Amino acid sequence: MTDTERQQKEGYARLEEAKKFAHWSKKDREARLPSLTAEQKAQMSQYLRLVEAHGWNKALEMEGKDQCEGSGCPFLNRKKT
Repeated sequence: MTDTERQQKEGYARLEEAKKFAHWSKKDREARLPSLTAEQKAQMSQYLRLVEAHGWNKALEMEGKDQCEGSGCPFLNRKKT
């Protein structure tokens, strides 16, 4: 067996091991955590869109501005209490 064939065989074995671990990890995580409610899924989606549009630091820097570069961002446009 050539060195290349041996490396390929070992690589496939590591890949299979990683797939098995990923499957086990997913099942374990799902068993430990409750599923998100529809409201939580909507909130997470809104949060991810906000982070995608502004990033963490940019969102925090712009918090005091009245407008969010024309996007109507509810987080950045909220009034401080």
